[in-house]
Amino acid sequence: MTHVIIGNSAAAVGAVEGIRQLDKESPVILITEEPHHTYSRPLISYLLSGKVTAEKMNYRPEDFYVKNHITTMFGRKAAAVDINAKAVILEDGGRVTYGTLLIATGSKPVALKLPGIDSESIFPFYTMKDAFALKQFIRDGMKAVVLGAGLTALKAAEALTTSGVETTLVVRSRILRNFLDPGATEKLSLHLSENGLHLAIGSEPVGITGENNGLSVRLTDGRILACDFVVSAVGIEPNKELIEGVQIATEHGILVDQALRTNVPGIYAAGDVAQGLDLLTGCQRVIPLLPVAYAQGEAAGRNMAGGNAVYAGMNMNAISFFGLPLISAGVIHEEPADEVYLQKSQTEKMYRKLVIRQNRVVGYVLVEQIDRAGLLTWLIREKVNITGFKATLIDGSFNHACLPPKLRREKIAL
Repeated sequence: MTHVIIGNSAAAVGAVEGIRQLDKESPVILITEEPHHTYSRPLISYLLSGKVTAEKMNYRPEDFYVKNHITTMFGRKAAAVDINAKAVILEDGGRVTYGTLLIATGSKPVALKLPGIDSESIFPFYTMKDAFALKQFIRDGMKAVVLGAGLTALKAAEALTTSGVETTLVVRSRILRNFLDPGATEKLSLHLSENGLHLAIGSEPVGITGENNGLSVRLTDGRILACDFVVSAVGIEPNKELIEGVQIATEHGILVDQALRTNVPGIYAAGDVAQGLDLLTGCQRVIPLLPVAYAQGEAAGRNMAGGNAVYAGMNMNAISFFGLPLISAGVIHEEPADEVYLQKSQTEKMYRKLVIRQNRVVGYVLVEQIDRAGLLTWLIREKVNITGFKATLIDGSFNHACLPPKLRREKIAL
């Protein structure tokens, strides 16, 4: 049985490790368009700002492929899947046959259709190659405009500001709307402004004019932002071009069950390309987060090797901007029947929000004070009834000792 993996990021690494937990001998072939070792994509902003070197970007040690007996096909792009012949067709005409196949092609940047977007001074920001190109271009004292309001756009803007580039972030509605509620966004926006990042909120670009001697970004509200270059990071979408015309079921992403199986026997999908079960809603959705990608990949790998793993994901993200930590998980935009409890200060950036539904924690947002996040996440995942210690959650005194003895023993045993 030959296991083939298309991709080389978190989901692919998880799959390798999942396969090798149960199957030490079968061939594993990894096909990846990028020409180098697996790396942590969220670190590209730190590469840009000089906080890490290329060598520190590795997601696994240099000997990862050798130790796990992986045949690597770096710099080879998979172009199609022939489900009848059970083969992956490469762009250069090669073919790789498989017994089981994992599609872990991740996501790709949304192509912004805008007059002037093809200028040489417009940079994408998604891969290590993108970070290197931008790093070589920028000079202290330059001006930049970053388009986007998600994690990638904000981390790019932070890195540029830290590198001495006067940076303006153009946001159509609200920053990090998928991870923060309006109260937390307000705290973060204040912090970003205090650290030198300019925010142009409530507008969007309608066109870009100029060339290498300077650009102008025109916004819907009439403002014109002069800059030396533009970074386009308006969003991502599942990278499912590989299976166009193939009878693999898709919606926004590739549809998978809790075992990460597609509708085609022997073919699995994991990571940003997969549309799997959401733990809280019970619906299938794409959750483009590195921890989810790895966990999906590991479960898929175990199942490719004959295991019986299941996985349901949920939104959770931990990140910091200019030293301000933020964590959110689960439901952050509450429904009318939910109970919502807030702890915040008018003079500091601290903000803590807890969402409770039918005596169970279903979500939280933490800014600045992020203690007990792991314990709160456990309560969400295990769907723990909090009736006996709800008061401690509300007043902020909750810790392990507040759990009933039986629950405490279960938590410690994990």
